[in-house]
Amino acid sequence: NKGRRNVMFNGGDQVWVHLRKERFPKERKSKLMPRIDGPFTITKRINNNAYRVDLQGKYNISPSFNISDLSPFLADEADLRTNLFQEGGDDMTMDDVMNEGHEPELGTKDGELVAEDQLVAEEALTGLTGPMTRSKAKSLNQAVGLILKHLGQNETRVTSTTLVLVTAQEGW
Repeated sequence: NKGRRNVMFNGGDQVWVHLRKERFPKERKSKLMPRIDGPFTITKRINNNAYRVDLQGKYNISPSFNISDLSPFLADEADLRTNLFQEGGDDMTMDDVMNEGHEPELGTKDGELVAEDQLVAEEALTGLTGPMTRSKAKSLNQAVGLILKHLGQNETRVTSTTLVLVTAQEGW
């Protein structure tokens, strides 16, 4: 009890009510349902551990609560939940995002990554020291795929007589 805080409420204070499974079985059917409800107003202080709360007819239970089931409601804190009644900005869909023009990133050509793909491919091909692991095999496979994709994009330079040979040697 060394770290225990003495929380005292007065009449008129607003509190959150903890919805315990034993006391509120319908409100706690699933673990995804809210664990607290409120804010409610304290109508009477019975003693230091018990308070009478105005439940506004929401629940058909006794309005007396232990202090452990009450949390102070701080009106200054921002409520991070969405407000359904707030008017303003439109929700965006993925179609809207796709239709909006965006600036290509640095090091790109017409919005397609070229230099970065080549850099990743070169890093994967030059870093083949030591035993072949799954991650190295995966990066090698991706690097070869990127090289072949890059060659496929530059079909003007690749003719039918071009032979593409990719070899991997151990101990390079």
